[in-house]
Amino acid sequence: MLANIASDVDSLIAVSLAYFESVKQQRSIAYIDDLSDPHIVCSQSDFSIYWSSAAGERNGDGTIAIDFDGRTRTPVGLTLAD
Repeated sequence: MLANIASDVDSLIAVSLAYFESVKQQRSIAYIDDLSDPHIVCSQSDFSIYWSSAAGERNGDGTIAIDFDGRTRTPVGLTLAD
């Protein structure tokens, strides 16, 4: 899985950002506009791209994860954490 992800990191980062933009209004996190420091965490079957946000940190949403289906490499969800 990791080799498959590593070969297309730039594209996956772009997809992650586009997905975030498409859902942030409905998730009431439109104020988050400063995603930085992407990290990819993967398991056997899926992976997530984690982002940091100083704007989100002030409201308890400092870590944003875009979750991907490992097989299709498409976003399937968004997780917020402090």
